[in-house]
Amino acid sequence: MERPTIPNLRVCASGQSIHRKAGPIPTKRGPQRLAIVLAVASLARVIGARQDRAARFRDEQTGLAEVRALDRAGKRDQAVVQWSLLLRQFPGMPDAQLGLANDLALLDRCEAAAPGPSDSPTGSARGEQEAVAGICYYRRNDLRAAIKHLHATVKQAPDDRQAAIFLGRAYASSGRPEEGIRA
Repeated sequence: MERPTIPNLRVCASGQSIHRKAGPIPTKRGPQRLAIVLAVASLARVIGARQDRAARFRDEQTGLAEVRALDRAGKRDQAVVQWSLLLRQFPGMPDAQLGLANDLALLDRCEAAAPGPSDSPTGSARGEQEAVAGICYYRRNDLRAAIKHLHATVKQAPDDRQAAIFLGRAYASSGRPEEGIRA
């Protein structure tokens, strides 16, 4: 009479049955397979991150092209709204900061960019508002206000090179070039 085979059951030489867990039988290749799986997973993450960065870059470039077209058409009020949206979508975007500041200066609305005492933005968002206001005031040749806002920007965001450059220019234009060099 033939014995029925039961999965996951082995019979040893002494006749006792030994149960083992279901799954593949362990081999010496386990660590190699794990390394391959981890390498493939890492590669997939890198490719995904690159695709995300490429899509973000395309979105930035499309947004810049659209708002610059508004500027060329002289639609500064609409451009200001679009610049603001771009800055919300892509915080710290130097082209958007400069474009917004330039348009506000041309419209003589620098105070619209300056964060008020009751405004709640903190950190980089507040620094970004200060930078836009400072550049705007610089463009309007209100150097005292420009220095005030740009100094606050550099304090909030020391890595904001554009704000540091405009702060140096504002100090130099106000007859204090030595302070501009330190900025």
